[in-house]
Amino acid sequence: MYNNGGVDATYGVNNYPQSRNKKPRPQNSGSAALTFEENKLLFSILGNDCISLAAAVCQLYRADNGRWNKIVTGVVCLIKDYNRRAYVIRMFDLEAMQIPWEQVLYRFFRVNYDINIPKFMSFEGDVAVYGLNFTADYEAKNFHYHIQKRYEQETKST
Repeated sequence: MYNNGGVDATYGVNNYPQSRNKKPRPQNSGSAALTFEENKLLFSILGNDCISLAAAVCQLYRADNGRWNKIVTGVVCLIKDYNRRAYVIRMFDLEAMQIPWEQVLYRFFRVNYDINIPKFMSFEGDVAVYGLNFTADYEAKNFHYHIQKRYEQETKST
């Protein structure tokens, strides 16, 4: 059939799926410190329409009266949550299959990351200042990269 300007003459409208114009969703990214089975388990408990952009084994700290207090140890993920239309840092306890903590990334969310302390980053959360102490510096760098990339996309769109 004759096709004129994206309009299919058979149907009278463009018969391409709407999602064709959207960017494809990224693949889940796991932690190199976890086994294949542990990463699979992590992906299965992420939540509906959630993609892990970066994951790492780490400790979560909260600043209280000038001291860092450990809250939990587990797997931290930077998640793109398509249902909530938000980015979230979520901590997972794989043994208990629980989510003991999460922080929704607010507009222009930034982390403090010093390359001289490559396994640690801190940020202002909803109720306190938090710190992430990663087991591997390459996972901390990857986590920082994805948060920085989101921040740069936000600043471009304003």
